[in-house]
Amino acid sequence: MTAYELGETGSADAIPYLISMLGSSRSNDVRLAASGIGKLARRHRVVCNEAVPDLLAALDTPHPQVRQYVLKALSKLDIGPSHSLVEVRRISEADEAEYNRVWAHRILSQTEPGARPLIREKLDELEQLYRECGDDLKILDQILHELSCRKRSKRKQALATDA
Repeated sequence: MTAYELGETGSADAIPYLISMLGSSRSNDVRLAASGIGKLARRHRVVCNEAVPDLLAALDTPHPQVRQYVLKALSKLDIGPSHSLVEVRRISEADEAEYNRVWAHRILSQTEPGARPLIREKLDELEQLYRECGDDLKILDQILHELSCRKRSKRKQALATDA
């Protein structure tokens, strides 16, 4: 099967093959493998996370479109603090293709501490709400409860999709 066909299967069994294709010397194979991993990440995120180191290594290519597909796949995965984002930072600052700089900024905004402006805005809104309500701990308890329920729900969804 080609990388494209593997990505279309929807099967987690395709992921190891796609990961191995990320090391191909043929740029189109790498592009299609990254695309396939990005497609499969919707259903099999946990398994696809195993591709993060190989995707990061695949960014070292002279082909802008290959970098684009790799960055798109990375944006759908969980990049942890143990992963080196040196190449992503370089792309965000100096890639020849603006679309790659945009994708790289998006990834960095998801991974670097303090780089998530939307979350900071929400925290500011919550802080303002708290000040307006005085020392009403019931509201804070409700907010904490809602956040933990959402977090639990997302975990259950991720486990259900990967099962």
